[in-house]
Amino acid sequence: MIFYKKFSLFFLCLLLAVTQNAAAECSNAIAPTAPGDDFIVHDDGTVTHKRTGLMWMRCAAGQIWDNGTCTGTLEGYIWQEALQAAEAHDFAGYSDWRLPNKNELASLVERQCYNPALNTAIFPLVPVDEYMPFLSSSPMPSLYGINGLFGVWVVDFIDGAVYANPHDGSWDEGVTTTPAFARFVRDVQ
Repeated sequence: MIFYKKFSLFFLCLLLAVTQNAAAECSNAIAPTAPGDDFIVHDDGTVTHKRTGLMWMRCAAGQIWDNGTCTGTLEGYIWQEALQAAEAHDFAGYSDWRLPNKNELASLVERQCYNPALNTAIFPLVPVDEYMPFLSSSPMPSLYGINGLFGVWVVDFIDGAVYANPHDGSWDEGVTTTPAFARFVRDVQ
């Protein structure tokens, strides 16, 4: 059993290392949807998206902005944890970070690219893992009338898909407990 746990941990670390360093595949035949000139890049690890007026952390939650890039280990959150972590987060002199709604998160998708479908000059070292999309703050109501929610909306930055991350069956908890990545945002005032 100990061997299995060690092997599983090794395999997970190897998978994260491979997925974090993936290079985007982009096509110039498709018009860019999130080009670099849509963003104001700040020296503190944040960018302001001119089209939406939102300030984003350049690194995913758990990573650290260090010397012009993202370093560190990504965090996998369940929805409630991500909401709380964003609210408690203090970065670049701001303490009003939050989890973006599904439309805000989807505004970062670069349709010209795949794996990741994100502008990697703006958001470096994007984790690409088909089993861990990015969480939004947007819940999806149950279609079946069962105790509240079906899940939460997520954005998969492998291909830019937006879909509901379904509830894993723990209906008493009210929302999904499937872990996913998070990226925090704030309103620019």
